[in-house]
Amino acid sequence: MVVHPRFSVVIPVRNRAEVVGRAVSDVLAQTLAAVEVVVVDAASNDDSVEAARSVADRRVRVLTGNAGLAESTDVAEARRVGIEAALGRWVSVLDPDDEVSPGWLARLGRI
Repeated sequence: MVVHPRFSVVIPVRNRAEVVGRAVSDVLAQTLAAVEVVVVDAASNDDSVEAARSVADRRVRVLTGNAGLAESTDVAEARRVGIEAALGRWVSVLDPDDEVSPGWLARLGRI
């Protein structure tokens, strides 16, 4: 039986290795535990993928070119791919340099 998270947070990333790990960590620090993070690489040529994967947590999925993305994928396409791959009932999209407070998703869940 597959358990789906309540929220999926999609983070499309292109060449933002210096900030993407923090964005992933912010989402994982939510007071609402039923969350997944889907990081979608938009053809980065820096260490963005490695930075996202460095946050070791089973709730994080990193989609790259081997997930069917074209080498020329732009951020808009990466966002679309992430939304389609999301397993949660609700989906939110963050940029890799966004910061969110720990109660962010819990507040959205109450709405």
